[in-house]
Amino acid sequence: MILDCDPGHDDAFALIVAAHFADVVGVTTVAGNAPLELTTRNARIILDLCGSKAPLHSGANKPLVQPPVFADYVHGKSGMDGAELPEPSRPADSTHAVDFIIETVRANEGLWLVPTGPLTNIALALTRAPDLAARVAGISLMGGGR
Repeated sequence: MILDCDPGHDDAFALIVAAHFADVVGVTTVAGNAPLELTTRNARIILDLCGSKAPLHSGANKPLVQPPVFADYVHGKSGMDGAELPEPSRPADSTHAVDFIIETVRANEGLWLVPTGPLTNIALALTRAPDLAARVAGISLMGGGR
């Protein structure tokens, strides 16, 4: 699976569970609960704490249509306020998340896409590479709206 997320506290749990119980071939981040720089930083920290070696790729830094609205009223300014976390030890990989999704799905047909944040990276990947729709096993998402 590819876990596409915007950590926040909720996606920190998704990363922890996935790291221990799923075959995670990659993690991608998107702006959502916090700006992209912070969601990527939070994912780096959680993957470190889990001992995960899954590649991490940073993606879309804003929604496709509307201005970004962050959930600092829930997750705090950092996206993970309230938790005392170490500094991350690993960098994000240099390949953009959308490119990673396209390349990885094409090379590994039958993967699940698991977006738990805004669907921007998934939308961009499917727009650029419509063939992905027939190559994935499915998309299992956490959805909602304001």
